[in-house]
Amino acid sequence: MGELNCQSIGERFKELAALKRQFDVTLKAGQLDEAKKLEQALIRSIDEASEMLDLKMLIRERIARQRGYSFVSQFSEKGHATAVTFGRDLSSFCVVIDSQGKPVSQEYKRVWDAHDGVRRASRLSGEAYCYLDEAGKENIEGGFSEAGDFSEGLAFVKKKGESRGYFIDTAGNPAIIGSDGRPKMFSRGNSFSEGLAAVSDENLGNYYIDHTGQGVSGLFHLMSTGDFSEGLAVIRAVEKFQFIDQRGNPVMPRFFKSAGKFSSGLAPVETERGWMFIDKTGKTMIGEDQPFEDADQFSNGLARVRRGGKTYFIQPD
Repeated sequence: MGELNCQSIGERFKELAALKRQFDVTLKAGQLDEAKKLEQALIRSIDEASEMLDLKMLIRERIARQRGYSFVSQFSEKGHATAVTFGRDLSSFCVVIDSQGKPVSQEYKRVWDAHDGVRRASRLSGEAYCYLDEAGKENIEGGFSEAGDFSEGLAFVKKKGESRGYFIDTAGNPAIIGSDGRPKMFSRGNSFSEGLAAVSDENLGNYYIDHTGQGVSGLFHLMSTGDFSEGLAVIRAVEKFQFIDQRGNPVMPRFFKSAGKFSSGLAPVETERGWMFIDKTGKTMIGEDQPFEDADQFSNGLARVRRGGKTYFIQPD
């Protein structure tokens, strides 16, 4: 069997969700003939997605069985995956494999999925981290005590024995340089999202920087900082959470006990009454009359919620 054509399952389910929304709108408008056509297309797409998912699972299970792996992750578009093997003593190791299941990397304690074409890995000996290319070849020297996933071409790392770290590019070079010609150092660094990353240092506390290392004006010494999603991020300035834009401006007058990221135009927030979903103006769109006991952000058109002790999934509309 040649390399797998690994079309994203997530993208397929996004297409299904869009087709379902189109069907609902057409049906409400009374366009029955068009709705019937969309219904048939929806059924075909569901069948195709099911077949694709089942085929991928069968292939991964076959490779695991033939090669003696305990688990095989989803294959990337270039035909590589991570295989995990568990020992009788509960130890485990990971390798990157090709589409035939053949190992193409050395053994690691853990290997993460590729981001920006680079995989994060932890070595079998100790807690040192390194980076591999998509095909499993080690392309950035290890020795990191902390290492984040790449995003927007950058990742935050700390060298062993160091309390502060810096951002590197996909070649392993320091990427954000200060006026003194040295890498800008931070005690903490999140992955970049929509051009900004949340960082911490002893002088400015928690704040955001751009790709040059410039801080967002007025947003320093925050209690906590979240990643940007759909142009907004949730921060904790005092005892409550609020949403800001990329200039650091509050976008709504409401404050919350807790809050998640925006996705599909909605974000889960916790109020005194419970969890609900708001839009970017702060208006409650889901859960106003009957708040949830818990709620996650939307992913691929679905969000997990809990109400009355029961957990289920909802759509944004």
